[in-house]
Amino acid sequence: MPAEFKSISTSMQLESHTIHKFLENEGGKLVGAYKKIGTLFLLTSSEALLYSKVETWYKELNEWLQSELSNFNVQKERYIENSELDEVPEVTTPDSYKFEFEITHPRLWDLINFAKKIDSSINDIENMWLAGMINDEARTNAVNRVINIPRKLTAKIDKVTAVGKDRKGGPFKASQFVSILRGGLELYIDDKAIEEENRRIKSSLDKKPSKNPKDKTSETSKAEPKPEDVEPPKNPDSKAA
Repeated sequence: MPAEFKSISTSMQLESHTIHKFLENEGGKLVGAYKKIGTLFLLTSSEALLYSKVETWYKELNEWLQSELSNFNVQKERYIENSELDEVPEVTTPDSYKFEFEITHPRLWDLINFAKKIDSSINDIENMWLAGMINDEARTNAVNRVINIPRKLTAKIDKVTAVGKDRKGGPFKASQFVSILRGGLELYIDDKAIEEENRRIKSSLDKKPSKNPKDKTSETSKAEPKPEDVEPPKNPDSKAA
């Protein structure tokens, strides 16, 4: 039976059709990814070095996110500059454009703030399209580009925490992830660096022989790796941004 925690439910009124549909279809995955982050912060809160490592990674993740959003806004400003209308006519947005967030850790407020920013940005594109300021192709390109931002965000979090799953691809176990983090796991933002680190960790764990292959307890030791089970990275100073 899953653990139960206190939570705050907050409803967000959305402006854009794009983010409304994205959250309706994929919002659960994104919220789940942020809940993993919250759990990691809680489990490392009594170990300053580990907490600092998670906090530094999270800061870099947010910097990447802001960069992606800023790049998209540059494209939006180009559309505005090239338009011939002085202002966009008033647009009616359905009241049903809402999404319910369940806050189980304060870090999820960061997700809500990001959702507001990206919703506002693509809403401007949608409204310009309705006003005839941009064509269908430009709208479609902008929509595809903007929804890739939260998709890539979810993927990065899932890839970084992938070593927290058991050998058979079972559910994420935060305690297992923290154990591997304690043993030297490095956290990255760059996708290639994440994949290389995951391969290094998997190789380190696979090389660790069982004391007694017939002993049922050997499976338990695999599920909860100890720090000494993980080999240190070959080039610890080459951490990717």
